[in-house]
This record gives sequence, C-alpha cells and structure tokens, in this order.
Amino acid sequence: MKIKTRILCLLLFCLVAMGTWYLINLSAKNKYNSLRSKIVDQILTTTPMDEKSMAIYQHAKTHWTQRQLKDNKTNAYALQTINLGPTVLNIVMLLSSRIPEYSYFSMESNARASEIGALQAIIVPATLDQKIHLSADNNLAMLRISTNYIMVFRNTEEGLIEEDYYLPSGNTKAQQKVN
Repeated sequence: MKIKTRILCLLLFCLVAMGTWYLINLSAKNKYNSLRSKIVDQILTTTPMDEKSMAIYQHAKTHWTQRQLKDNKTNAYALQTINLGPTVLNIVMLLSSRIPEYSYFSMESNARASEIGALQAIIVPATLDQKIHLSADNNLAMLRISTNYIMVFRNTEEGLIEEDYYLPSGNTKAQQKVN
C-alpha cells in the first residue's frame, strides 16, 4: 500500500509540475506571439542592389543633402545589444530577420528572438518598397524611405556608418531624375 501511495503522489506531483510548466509557457507564448504579430509587416526583405538602386544612391550622394547625424552609433548600439558586431551584413540581418515560431523546448531561442523582435519594433523604418538594397560586396545597403529620402549603411575602417540623404522640398528637378 505504501508503494502505491508513493507512486500516486509522484504521479500527482508530475502532473502538477507539467501543468504549471504548460501554463507558464502558454503565457510566454502569448506575449511572444503578440510581439511577433506586431512586427511581421515591418520586416524588410533583402534584394541585390541593381543599376537603378545604385543610380539612386549615386544621384542622392551628389545632388541631395546629407543629413548630419548627431550620433551615428544608434544602430551599432542596437547590434551590440544582441551581441553582433557593427557591420552592414549584421544590420541587414537585424532589419530582415523573421521571428520564428515559439518553441516550448528552447527558452534560449525564444529569448534571443524576443530581443531581436523588440529591437526591430524600435529601429526598422517604414520604407517605400519594403526592401533593403544590398551591394554585391555586402559593404553597402540602402533603404528607400520615400521618393526624396534614403538611408544608407556602409562599412568603413571606422566601422558601420549611416548616411541619410534627402531632397529638400521644392527641388523637383533633382527628384525627377531618380523616380
């Protein structure tokens, strides 16, 4: 009788532990999926930089105004938060990574994906074409924010540099050349 009681108690304990584990995971899964659904539409896709996008970049670089950034390290800090170095490929990975399905058996991968998702919710900009135009050598990436504003990431000896170019309103002649 003692053995049956012990086995019954052990089974009851296991059921309570599994139920608790499931409820905790269910709550975490709901929060995870909420974050995932908020950022799914803003994630960008990567496309090779073609002649048209290179022409837009070259035209903007020579004819548009470069916005001076007070702190050119915001995206580098975001990459450091998730233990990635400040490179064009890493910023492209951050801006284009899809958050995987929730895993009941890998809390570490859920935590990592949540960190990336939280950063994406903050730093992924709305773009004209939902694309990151990446150069063949992976040292330059361009985002078309609008018809008169682009964001460029470049690898340099100093590290990752962000350059923003915009066309002041009223300058339609310069704008017509890139549309």
